[in-house]
Amino acid sequence: MNLKPNTRKEYETTVIQMAEFASKSAKTQEEKAQIKVTMSELLADYKGDDRVISSKDLIEKAKEMGNEPCIPFPHKEVTLATDGERAKQMVVGSGTTKQGKTAFIYDLVTRMKDVKPLLLFFEDRPVDILQKRFRYDKAYVVPEFYTPELYMEEGIEWIKVRMLEGKYKWGCKVVVIDNLHYITQAEGARVARYDKLLTSYAKELKDFAIRWNMTIFLLVHMNKTPDNRPPTVFDIADTAGIGQIADKIWFVQRENDSNTTNWYSDRDRQTGYKGKIDFEFDRGTYHEGIMGMATSNIENVNKTILPKKKHF
Repeated sequence: MNLKPNTRKEYETTVIQMAEFASKSAKTQEEKAQIKVTMSELLADYKGDDRVISSKDLIEKAKEMGNEPCIPFPHKEVTLATDGERAKQMVVGSGTTKQGKTAFIYDLVTRMKDVKPLLLFFEDRPVDILQKRFRYDKAYVVPEFYTPELYMEEGIEWIKVRMLEGKYKWGCKVVVIDNLHYITQAEGARVARYDKLLTSYAKELKDFAIRWNMTIFLLVHMNKTPDNRPPTVFDIADTAGIGQIADKIWFVQRENDSNTTNWYSDRDRQTGYKGKIDFEFDRGTYHEGIMGMATSNIENVNKTILPKKKHF
């Protein structure tokens, strides 16, 4: 038995073998005591990130996480409601077809400060969005963002490589993927449980955000909902399991083909906020409130539920 394992797998195998030996083969108290000492030394030497630690060890880590600066959104009320955005998080955005979810997220991330967004848009490509913006405003100043020059494929590994390229080549901190259903459609035709495939992809992307210290906005399709209620995670097309993975769940819906767009927060692990903010769409840009007038009392509500945080 290797008492000095070199890899995590060897360590796990050694721990299990020793524990089984202690429970089945050690007969005397002396043998059991010796195994306990050996196990304690082996476990004490293990420094992997998945080691078991005490609550006392978590105190400083929790304090550091609480003091991490968050990224404010360009909309004051959304920032107040959500406490801004942090790295290692995934925001799921949804809405029915032609309701403006892609345009809303594009407008939001390209107006965020110093995040250098990477746009992976598989349906409405960034160049298509720019064409529409120039149609609204011929003097439109194109914001800084990054995107693949050519979309070669839609597989998860290709997406991961593009995200790493954006991070290390350009310093991208935020990624927008539009959308989950598009990048899974080919594989989805070959599996029996499409809902499990969607959840698996979302989990893999969330793990990537954590591993590489990035923020991912993941757009997904939505089932059509009745007009008399706000949308919920259960309205996301083909899967509700994504709600267990996302840090925030947003919905975007246009109000009866008008210029008013409703932004809904159905889930927010950071603040617990659940509610709606109205936006006025004007020449490609979303403004909070109808013609600049505030339409909610989020600021007053959040004074009681949100701690003060540092922002960039």
